[in-house]
Amino acid sequence: MSDRGFIGAAPEQKRHLSKGVFSLAEINEFQNINEYENDKIIASYTLVGGGGGGGGGLHIHGVPYWSGGGGGGAGVLQVSNQAKFTIGTNYAVTVGGGGGGGGGSGNNNGFTNAQGNGAAGGNTTLVTDDGTETAYGSAGGAGAAEATGHNSANASGGGGGGYNSTQSGGTSGSQGNNGSSSSGSTGGNGGTFASVGNNSNFYQGWIVTAFSHFATKDELVSTHISASGNGNYNPFLSSNSGGAAGPVNTGNGGGCGRGGGSGAAGGSGVIAIQYPAELTISLGTNVGTTRTSKDGKFKVTTITAGGDNISWSKA
Repeated sequence: MSDRGFIGAAPEQKRHLSKGVFSLAEINEFQNINEYENDKIIASYTLVGGGGGGGGGLHIHGVPYWSGGGGGGAGVLQVSNQAKFTIGTNYAVTVGGGGGGGGGSGNNNGFTNAQGNGAAGGNTTLVTDDGTETAYGSAGGAGAAEATGHNSANASGGGGGGYNSTQSGGTSGSQGNNGSSSSGSTGGNGGTFASVGNNSNFYQGWIVTAFSHFATKDELVSTHISASGNGNYNPFLSSNSGGAAGPVNTGNGGGCGRGGGSGAAGGSGVIAIQYPAELTISLGTNVGTTRTSKDGKFKVTTITAGGDNISWSKA
C-alpha cells in the first residue's frame, strides 16, 4: 500500500478517522475491512429488561405459613457487530424498571387480602436505524393463594404460589423460561433467561448471580441472567418474612414473601453498548458510565437509568 501522500510513516487508519490521499484500490481495501471513513457505526449491544416482582405470602392462624411465587428473571437481547447507528443521529433509549412486590396477608385476614401478586418488570428498549430493539420485562410471582403463576408473552414466567402443593408456574416467551410450580407450602421460583424455575432447593432463590457488564477487551459479553427469581423462602428467617429485592441493573426477579410477608421488587434492567473508541457518545439525561477497552480500540457505555436520547460524534 502507498504512503497515501504522507512523508514518513502513515497514521493508523480507523473507520471514523481516516487520513490521507487514497487510490481507488486503497479505498476498496479499507471498505472491505471496515476501516474507511463512514458515518455508519458498527456496534454491539446487550439489553436486559426489568425483573418481575415477588408474590406476597399468606398466613392464617393455626395453618402453615404459605409463600408466594418468585418473580421471573428478565429477558435479554444481544446483538454483535452490526451497523445499526449513524453519527449525529438521536436514538431513544428506555431502561425497564423492576416490577413491584405483592403485599402479604397475615394472622386472621383469610383469603380476602391474600392475592398479593408481583407486578411485571418493564421493557428495556433501544431505537436503531433498523427499528426498535427490546429486552422484555418478565412476569411477577403469584400471590400465595393465586390459582396459577403469571405468564409472560415474551420473557420468563413467574413462580406459582404456595397455598396448594401443585400450583403451576407461569409460561414464557422467546426471551425466557417457564416459572416453577410450588412445592408444599413453598412457592416456586420464576424462570430466567438461562433456565426454567426450580422448586427443589430452598436456597436457589437467595443466590444472586450479578450481571457482568463486559469482561473482554475486544468484544461485548455478558453472563446469562442465571440467578433464580427468588421463589423459595429462607428457612432461617422468621415465619412472616419479606422477600429479597432483585439488585438494580441485573433484571433479577424479586423474592417472594412468606406468611404475612410481602414480596420484593425485581431488579431494574440495563443497556450496554460497545462502539469504536474514536467516537464520543452523548447520553443526554440518561445515567451511565463509559470505559475504554484495554487495547484502546473500543468504548463500552453502560446505561443504568433514563429515557432520553443518545447520539455519537467524532472525537
